[in-house]
Amino acid sequence: MQVLFLTWHRCGRPQASPFNSQPHLYVALEDLERRGLVRQVPDPRRHQVQYHLTAEGRQRAVTSRELAEKQREQIAEIARWVATQNWPSLLERVYKEAPDYAMFLDVCG
Repeated sequence: MQVLFLTWHRCGRPQASPFNSQPHLYVALEDLERRGLVRQVPDPRRHQVQYHLTAEGRQRAVTSRELAEKQREQIAEIARWVATQNWPSLLERVYKEAPDYAMFLDVCG
């Protein structure tokens, strides 16, 4: 979730955004899951669900004509950084970058 948010935020917060409300975000994730592009992975340590790209989702992301190479590189860089963070340091960084979304992101985890 935070990879998606940071990508959206660092791209200038485009108007068409699932982050404008929590229900829209989950509808978008459910659609991606239904299409076989992401899957939910429970994280019992955090009592939350994480979303991961499926092999098909990864392939579509890599070959998407909708994303410029620079955008794909930015998403990959953010994903690599997020993967190295523990939950408190990740939230601290997100809160510093987007304090106006801090409460929403704490709920979405």
